[in-house]
Amino acid sequence: MDGLPDLTRAADQLRFAGRLGALSRRAFLRTAVVGAVLATDLGITGRIAHERAIHTVQGVGSDADTLHPATSWLVLPGFKLSWEESQWVLASLAPTMVSWGRLAWAGYSNEGLEIAALTRAALAYASERGITSMLLYGHSFGGMLAVQLAVRLRRAGLTVPLIVLDSTPHSRLDVLNSRWFDGLVYSYELGYAIPSTVRAAMEFGERVANKNERTWQQIADQTAAQLSPLAPSNMLIQSESAYIYNYDVGVFANDLGSTAVGYLGNAGDDTVDAVNAAAGWADALPRNFVPPLVSTAGARPPHASPNWNPQLYQQALDRLCWQCLPVPRAIGTASPAGP
Repeated sequence: MDGLPDLTRAADQLRFAGRLGALSRRAFLRTAVVGAVLATDLGITGRIAHERAIHTVQGVGSDADTLHPATSWLVLPGFKLSWEESQWVLASLAPTMVSWGRLAWAGYSNEGLEIAALTRAALAYASERGITSMLLYGHSFGGMLAVQLAVRLRRAGLTVPLIVLDSTPHSRLDVLNSRWFDGLVYSYELGYAIPSTVRAAMEFGERVANKNERTWQQIADQTAAQLSPLAPSNMLIQSESAYIYNYDVGVFANDLGSTAVGYLGNAGDDTVDAVNAAAGWADALPRNFVPPLVSTAGARPPHASPNWNPQLYQQALDRLCWQCLPVPRAIGTASPAGP
């Protein structure tokens, strides 16, 4: 009787071995490849997240370094965007931007958005390059951040002649697909940080919960994109969500001085109600907002897409700059045709 447990275990092991033998070589290889890919992705993601633990502001050399030595643009990327996308937006707009200032882009930390750290990075860039004046380009959500950053830069002694709001919501109410904010922001403000290793699962859950806003193909595509090692971390996404959710432009309304605020937007925008948002900015910043909204109609996709529609956005930005700024020294006095 004492040997029965051993015999039972041996029989179980033989059955398990038999099931293993029934697995096809192709199925085994498929599983091994998927496991290797996921392990590699997590490894690369971890390394990139570690490298990007800081907020950064990086200058890009151009002819404008000589033409406008003390004035620089700074591109602030949008929601769920950071280093690569910021550079992409800057490159798409550079042909117009160089007529008004030098070029720089910002990247946010994977450990979460922190305005004080971003301000330090911008001031360090300005000090290193001898910049005394900064033009801010806020790509979508980045426009909200640009307004607060402008106030901080002005307090530090820099001038901020212009803030460009590219399809920027005036508040969370302008975000058309915002139902998922509540749970995500609530968990963040309770101190629950979602690790980057499950970032695609978080994205998938959020999109399925709001599946009426997207097709299943879009859900699959967006979830797959979030598996990229270059995708922003969950902590960054959570902190950005909380920033949008709690944003109140009225806090900054009296501290922008002579800074002009212009708006690029598209009535067909399916992410932000750009027309309503522009009206909200105009009401909140009556001393700074320069009407009218400069339209980016015809852009595809319609929301904040200079990287996909560079020529259209270059022309729109040029119109906005002539609308909001004094004539730059280096490019003459004739203004472009059109509104």
